[in-house]
Amino acid sequence: MLADKRYLLYWKEDNLTSCLIDSIELTRVLHNSQISVNPQALIISEEITYQGADFLSAPKVDFKFSSWHGTRETHYYAEAKNLSEFDWQKPDGALVRASEQRGRYIDTGIENFLTERYPQGCLVGYIVNGQVASIVSGINRLLVLRGAGPRIGAIDNTPNAVMATHYQSTNQLAHGKMKLDHLLLQLA
Repeated sequence: MLADKRYLLYWKEDNLTSCLIDSIELTRVLHNSQISVNPQALIISEEITYQGADFLSAPKVDFKFSSWHGTRETHYYAEAKNLSEFDWQKPDGALVRASEQRGRYIDTGIENFLTERYPQGCLVGYIVNGQVASIVSGINRLLVLRGAGPRIGAIDNTPNAVMATHYQSTNQLAHGKMKLDHLLLQLA
């Protein structure tokens, strides 16, 4: 996906997710590891299954990766968000506010994992404008301005031989610490 750039930077995150899934599937990495990926997967809780909660209220996450190990199926979830360093305008005239994207990354990305609305997983940031380091710095500044620490930890670069844009935050929950991975993909 990053090499062939068969996407446009003004696309909605769901369109970028579709493009990323297609690129992942073309590499056959998931197939070779016997992992399937499902976009826009519903997360069905016990409240829905056994207590009659509204099925349509189930959270929807951008990626659900599933694999089988013997008789046990495991799942890993990823939520994607578009991120920008600067405000910019789409071809249709719509204004994209970088600060709103950073706020959304926290409010409907990080928070959904910390509140366990989304089970085990990571966040994927689509960098559609600007540079990763500046965007991470902006998210961390917003966390400080909101007084979110130590509950939500700063996002730090984690050296990783496989993926240079792997970041992580250590977050404090009532029942202990939770590490959250942030994979930031430079699309611009």
